[in-house]
Amino acid sequence: QLEPYLCDFVGDAFGLLGRIRSYTRGLIREFAAQGTPVDILQVGNEITAGILWPVGKLYLDDGTQRWPAFTDLLKAGIAGARQGAAEAQHPLRIMLHIDRGGKLGDTRWFFDHMVEYAVPYDIIGQSYYPMWHGSIADLQANLNDSVARYDKPVLLAELSYPWTFADGDGRGNIVTADTPLPDADRFPATPAGQAAFYEAVRAV
Repeated sequence: QLEPYLCDFVGDAFGLLGRIRSYTRGLIREFAAQGTPVDILQVGNEITAGILWPVGKLYLDDGTQRWPAFTDLLKAGIAGARQGAAEAQHPLRIMLHIDRGGKLGDTRWFFDHMVEYAVPYDIIGQSYYPMWHGSIADLQANLNDSVARYDKPVLLAELSYPWTFADGDGRGNIVTADTPLPDADRFPATPAGQAAFYEAVRAV
């Protein structure tokens, strides 16, 4: 049901792909024109489930994976960004950002598809939340593997660790004392534990 919807938008230069290219090209030009040129652009945020739903939704409810539609949208954004950077005469690097910091298998699965569909990019971006993505050792193994497998630098775009489990605003916490922290023996949920965690990540 979504494929005709996609075709309706991308059948000509003024369709969705054209609009994405044009918008991103203009965005990059405008940043440069105001004196804040863009060095790194990520197309989407934590894009393991796709972008611009419903057209770019990667997984349908029946389990179907829609890589061509998703990667076409990525390529349109990347093409526009590179055009804008060329017009601004400022070098630009493209980052693809996923949320699988310590999950090697998931990272390979995603970026192997980026290779298969020839998505051009420069940097592998990761979010790393240890309560969901594994230990510091898992992070190290995954990032090392990514650099070796794809010959790209990696960048941690998001990172968090608790310094307390107390509810400071009365709204409840996503991470509580019952949340497994894989390296809790090394990094307790205290200010000192949080600081030590960030130092360990910097070492990785």
